[in-house]
Amino acid sequence: MTKISINTKAVNFLNNHQKMKIGKMNIISLVGISNTGKSDTLIHVINSLVSNSSLWEQLPAIQSPIWDTINNDLGLTKNDPNIKGDTKDMVSIFENKKTHKRVGIVTTGDWTDIVSVGIQYLISKNVDIAVIASHPATFNHFILELNPLAIEIRTHFISQNRNKYRDLMQNKNLNLVLSCLI
Repeated sequence: MTKISINTKAVNFLNNHQKMKIGKMNIISLVGISNTGKSDTLIHVINSLVSNSSLWEQLPAIQSPIWDTINNDLGLTKNDPNIKGDTKDMVSIFENKKTHKRVGIVTTGDWTDIVSVGIQYLISKNVDIAVIASHPATFNHFILELNPLAIEIRTHFISQNRNKYRDLMQNKNLNLVLSCLI
């Protein structure tokens, strides 16, 4: 397997099969600038699905550091060795016990190269629904180009001294994501 960089090559060299899979995949994206709670909300989604084991089965998870595992599985190398992601980031895949639909959740995101690698990984795991985090530019110029029917759930910056509103926004977004998975 030829190793490629996860910068623009990972985006530009999606093969036709991957582009077709992305076009047919249901994508739910929490969209907002950095540090607006997207990853934290997705971690809450993962915890909610784990706690609902009567409906959701968690498939074997990736252990940290997630990017090393993903890059190795996909045969990718990093141009920037400093791209490690946050240590709290995770990837989880669940199967609905009733519908047998697979849901893949990637908590890290924002930029196109990272989102592209996360989606490529979810494609390799045959998920039906991808739940991701992305920056507005990534959503508008990458996700929507490949899948015009992707669902966008917006986040926005709420200062740290307004934790009550930040928590309310995260709970609202958590409930929106969960309602899309049923």
